[in-house]
Amino acid sequence: MAPATGTTSPNISSAPERSLNQRMDALARANQIRIQRAQLKRDLKAGRRSIHSLLLDPPEYIETAKVFDMLLAVPKYGRVKVNKILAHCRIAPSKTIGGPLGSLSVNVWVRAVMSDRPGWFSGWRRADS
Repeated sequence: MAPATGTTSPNISSAPERSLNQRMDALARANQIRIQRAQLKRDLKAGRRSIHSLLLDPPEYIETAKVFDMLLAVPKYGRVKVNKILAHCRIAPSKTIGGPLGSLSVNVWVRAVMSDRPGWFSGWRRADS
């Protein structure tokens, strides 16, 4: 193997140059999305918003949010339970709400997995409970 040199490869692409105004606009938009997501997570935690309606008709600002993160904001849903839900539905933890699986599959698993039927998934309850 050839020794590394101090030069960079010409094949490495970099982000396009942006003007100061473009960067500031992008930063402001990203900050606004973070604020909206934080408020949404507080609403989920307090029970003011339903995860069902949120996943079935997601607002634009959570299209790029991870399903895993949104489910973690729901009361009584910890990492283990959320991972079991996603594994049962064969959805990667890194999947975004508006990701490539599309709204149809999110719609299907929300109705199947997040239903109000107790004990729908045997992995939810311990054997001693």
